[in-house]
Amino acid sequence: MDLRHHLAGLRWHLCTAELRNLRNTFAREHPLFIFQAISNHAARAAGLEPTRDLFFHPDSLLEQGATIHRGTSYRLTYVFPRLEPVAIDRFRHALATHLADPAHNFELLATSAPRPRRLDDLLAEQSDLAGAEELCLDFLTPLPFTPKDKKRDWLLDPAALLELLRRRLQRFYDLDLPDLAPLAADLRLLPYYWELFTRTHDSKSTGQRQQLIGRIGPLYLRGALGPLLPLLLVCQELHAGRRIANGQGHYRLLRERPFFDPHLDDLPGFCETMAETCRQSDIAREIDETSLDREALYADLQRELAAGRLRARPARGLHVPKRRGGDRLIATLAPEDYLAHKFLQRRLAPVLDRMFEESSVGFRPHRSREEAGRMIRRLCDEGFCHVLESDIAAFFDQVDWDILTARLADHLPLADRRTLALLRQVIETPLELAGKPLPRERGLLQGSPLSPLLANLYLDALDEAVRARGYQLIRYADDFLVLTRGPEEAQQAWRDIRDILAGLKLELKEEKTRVAPVDLGFSFLGLSFGPGMDEDYINNASASKTLFVRSEFVFLGLDYDSLIVRRGGQLLERLPLRQISEIVVLGANTVSTALLHRCGKDNIPVSFCSAAGYYHTTLRPDSRRHFILAGKHLQRFTTLTPEDLVTLAARIVSAKLHNYLSWFSERWPSEADETRHELETAIAAVSKAVSIEAIRGFEGLAARHVFRFVNDRCADEAFRAGGRRKREKQDRFNSLLDFAYFLLFTRLNVLVRGRGLNPYLGVLHSHKDNYESLVCDLQEPFRCRMDRFVLKLLNRAVIRPEHFHQDGEGRYSLEGPAVGLVLEHFEREMDTRLSRDGGTLKQTLIAQVHAVEQWVHDGGELKLFRAG
Repeated sequence: MDLRHHLAGLRWHLCTAELRNLRNTFAREHPLFIFQAISNHAARAAGLEPTRDLFFHPDSLLEQGATIHRGTSYRLTYVFPRLEPVAIDRFRHALATHLADPAHNFELLATSAPRPRRLDDLLAEQSDLAGAEELCLDFLTPLPFTPKDKKRDWLLDPAALLELLRRRLQRFYDLDLPDLAPLAADLRLLPYYWELFTRTHDSKSTGQRQQLIGRIGPLYLRGALGPLLPLLLVCQELHAGRRIANGQGHYRLLRERPFFDPHLDDLPGFCETMAETCRQSDIAREIDETSLDREALYADLQRELAAGRLRARPARGLHVPKRRGGDRLIATLAPEDYLAHKFLQRRLAPVLDRMFEESSVGFRPHRSREEAGRMIRRLCDEGFCHVLESDIAAFFDQVDWDILTARLADHLPLADRRTLALLRQVIETPLELAGKPLPRERGLLQGSPLSPLLANLYLDALDEAVRARGYQLIRYADDFLVLTRGPEEAQQAWRDIRDILAGLKLELKEEKTRVAPVDLGFSFLGLSFGPGMDEDYINNASASKTLFVRSEFVFLGLDYDSLIVRRGGQLLERLPLRQISEIVVLGANTVSTALLHRCGKDNIPVSFCSAAGYYHTTLRPDSRRHFILAGKHLQRFTTLTPEDLVTLAARIVSAKLHNYLSWFSERWPSEADETRHELETAIAAVSKAVSIEAIRGFEGLAARHVFRFVNDRCADEAFRAGGRRKREKQDRFNSLLDFAYFLLFTRLNVLVRGRGLNPYLGVLHSHKDNYESLVCDLQEPFRCRMDRFVLKLLNRAVIRPEHFHQDGEGRYSLEGPAVGLVLEHFEREMDTRLSRDGGTLKQTLIAQVHAVEQWVHDGGELKLFRAG
């Protein structure tokens, strides 16, 4: 296709005008609106039509926040598609006359004579563009267009771009251009680098509000560019798009336009980024331990980046056990490398994130598990009735370096050579394990702030391929699910994804892959889906987890959006804060103020306990709403009569005993006759009690029967106990039961305080100032779940007698590794939904605290959790 033949006959004229501002009357208006108003006055005075006979563009970028500044000169180029020099001279004279009046705020410094232009002039002036692999349309004024995807309104495909260019020319010329679709088929756009421009203007002449909306900045074009070059050159001066006013659609055509590399040369900008990094993380602590002069360190590191070469500083590796078996290799970067990785991540992330599909929800700003939950529920409501659940085997260890580097080169401007070289060096960072070099040929370091971003770029190929096949994918890092309309489609998706991953040199974790009907229920990212799941339970249950820090003498710090755990400079763990609902610190550990500040901002409570598990205090965020609710709670509590208090206490104990009765009847229908009778008798007695002391007596008697029955169900004689002895730890069973009750108490305590309720306003337990009686009251209906949990740990031999040690006074305590086992299984228990319950344990705890809040507001009957 010879576009040069079709465009060779086009003629137009250019002239320039240099204006200087005398007084800034319209300080809030964008310069493009002001220049258009000046042009309109001059055009009409010359007998011309502003939107037909001429348009303009500034000779430099006027950013979105730009305003007119007094004493500043502005150079404009006027374009006249059809006018002859005589008419253009009339416009120049009218412009000079208009600006000769000081009331119009500008003076005209100079205008140039009309200069005729044609395609051959442009080909001669920019002959260096011929043969380019990549061209950049650097838009200096906004290009308006209608995006196909409003959620990703930066996307523009080659066919749409060529149509914008064609329409522009046809607005001014009677052109019969050939079909441009064949040219578009051989092109590829990188529409991720330009920015949204939006400004409004209230016109003084028409009284109407004008909007200026479009994209400015670089738009990169690759492919068969030679046949398209004449069209790109002509529209460089004649603009793109059909809108004429305000200089819209003007771009510079460049052969090489680096986007990231210039940032490598900016020492002040680099130092500012480093300072911001230190403010938002605890890396400054490590820097100060290794360097006496932070500014000198920044300058040396910036010189390395500017040269495109980083020193080979090995990262230190450490194998960290996974919660559900196996381990993963965590890398601790040298402080200099951490800063370099973070600098590159901060520059790359805003651009690369635009490339990713909507199906990717992990490690991305403004994306959340809750959004993934809404996507899943919407698809289920639309009739997607089967789910394929899976994840990728050893993903971070198996990323192929050549494939990843090729994807980077495919998505970054070709002129960003130094950035590409640095990224390759970052990917290949050497690693040491126990002081010895560990050979690396593939994989991403878990510990580099760049790894999550690069992981998403790598798996974006999977997301695109799955979407192209019409499947509904939702992916969080290497975990994903696909929703389908039937089992056959799900099985086909399984086969297709296996093939797609093979092309990326990855494999499915087949043992974790399954296809199941949605009606059977499934979980994803901690959210539960399926029939019978009350929407309020799902919405109120946090998808994040409680972090128990049980190792002593560790440092808990902040790294932007992640919590880091270190000991002696060695990174032990890195967790995204969005995965953490609360932090419980056991024993003597250090928590940075930066982390505490961030937890306050993100509404993450931090609780401190002794190494043995005794609760000390909770630091939690508060708000005006918290104090209002606390006041209402106190008011509601003080209005309770003695009879009301007795009734409430009776209902709490009745709910507790009912839940034990339900468990025993379901689990041991033929063994629990005597105990069931005792519980039924106690429930009847409690309902008739006239004092809280009497209720406590009946509850204590029933509790002894319950303890004996549960303890007798222990298969191992080593866990048999003579009776319930709180906190005395005289036997293994009581010691483990104390720990389970502590975990339940801590979870409820954080929930109660987090809502703004007063934890000391209980009815059944002590009202001492240091005793959270409300939390203890709410704990009662859930004690049977902890008894069940402990019994399961023992009878499945998860916890064995050798997991305990006995001190000099004969008290039993769990060994360190066994504490980890209990915590791991406790989190599983929190996510477990029993058949007789309306939700998981976590969801019912949240619902119970919500019920107390409703009781405070509504003044009705307090709803308490009852199984069945």
